[in-house]
Amino acid sequence: MPTPAEIILAKIPLPTHLDSAGLRERWAAEIRRRAFFSARMASMGYVRTLQRVCAAYAEGRINAADARMRLRGVLDALGLSNGSGGLTDHGSDRRLGLILDTQRQMAATAARLELQTPEVLAQWPAWRLTRFVGRRVPRDDWPRRWRAAGEAVGWQGASRTRMVALKASPIWKALGDGAGGFKDTLGNPYPPFAYGSGMDWEDVGAEEAQRLGLPTASAAPQKASLDPADREILEAMRKTGLRAEDFLPPETRTVRNAAPEGGAPRPAPPAGSASLHPHLEGTQGETGRPTPPVRNASFHKCPKCGKFASYDGTCKHCSTTLRKDRMIQRGREALSKATTGNPKDVPRAMHKPGLGTIHFLHGWEGKGEAQEHGKGLAKLLQKHRKELDRLPETIAKGKVYPLKSRDTGKDDPNRKVIVHGSYLAFLSRHQDGWAVTSHYQAEETARAIRENR
Repeated sequence: MPTPAEIILAKIPLPTHLDSAGLRERWAAEIRRRAFFSARMASMGYVRTLQRVCAAYAEGRINAADARMRLRGVLDALGLSNGSGGLTDHGSDRRLGLILDTQRQMAATAARLELQTPEVLAQWPAWRLTRFVGRRVPRDDWPRRWRAAGEAVGWQGASRTRMVALKASPIWKALGDGAGGFKDTLGNPYPPFAYGSGMDWEDVGAEEAQRLGLPTASAAPQKASLDPADREILEAMRKTGLRAEDFLPPETRTVRNAAPEGGAPRPAPPAGSASLHPHLEGTQGETGRPTPPVRNASFHKCPKCGKFASYDGTCKHCSTTLRKDRMIQRGREALSKATTGNPKDVPRAMHKPGLGTIHFLHGWEGKGEAQEHGKGLAKLLQKHRKELDRLPETIAKGKVYPLKSRDTGKDDPNRKVIVHGSYLAFLSRHQDGWAVTSHYQAEETARAIRENR
């Protein structure tokens, strides 16, 4: 069974400039359940720190005071705490305490859902919603919420007289979605259903469920996804019309189309092809301008033990490392996503020991007869289509060499080349890894690079 900390760390970190109301309106429940975020927090660095601290707090390795102190130190360094002390102040005790407790409770409940085996369901087929934690000013509207949720689902598997329902009843999702117009809910089909709520589940036995008119043959409840696959996020985006710009604060939305130094302005990406992963914080790319970071595309299972492995292919459970042929296959699948059908960026497409993460960014084609100002895999499709299929093999089997800076003549820390036989893959630094900028076959160039080293 996954631990609450593992459930928190399995979520996709997504910074956003949206407030709570905007998140409810623009982000589907599927996205909110699979993402780790904080309202009006567009710093990817802080969101990742917050995720790690929440996991440590849920695991019991640090207490609430230590967690708040760590987070406040990062916020102060970034200048993101306004000192108001309210919920809109990212560094306030009230807001940090709410985030820590909510994340721990959600993760603990999600872990509890993994225990609902057929044997458990036969003995305890239902849940009762009851108060577990006292509040200074408790909500007094839970009976109204229950009635609204029950009416929304036609009282399917739920009692009209008690706040008791089968574990698979849709009333739990309706509660989390705020049926009846409630705006403080979290979109989860499990507790906490609302921000700062002290309500939780307790098991209800088969005999009591029968007395309430609930059938004891209950299906398994919906479990929390531990595999936040890209396709699920994209499908939720498609359904709700979520835009990539929703992940960016307004003042940074034009950075992706900035003109390269000495070049024409970059064309805007075609409609529908914007990356899912733009964020506020970036690093210097090949043009010296900020480039948007990327996030983990998905979690990969270890081929030996079947547990979740790191994106680099190394399993933290059994120390198994992906063989080169498996990494090549993973690269081919990523290359297909990035270049066929509806092309898109594929973050963390491959990993090379000693170098790190390699992203496949789709980019755009060059313009004019000289095909200038192109970038990424779109440019490779345009100029080096025949060689592109060999890219995963070049990365997995080739040797890494540094490249000289044109200005200083010294090794450029932001550029590398991988040489395999007569094939060369050129890389530029991109956020937490490297992006492929070119790949082609050139025997003389490959020989010159080897000889110079």
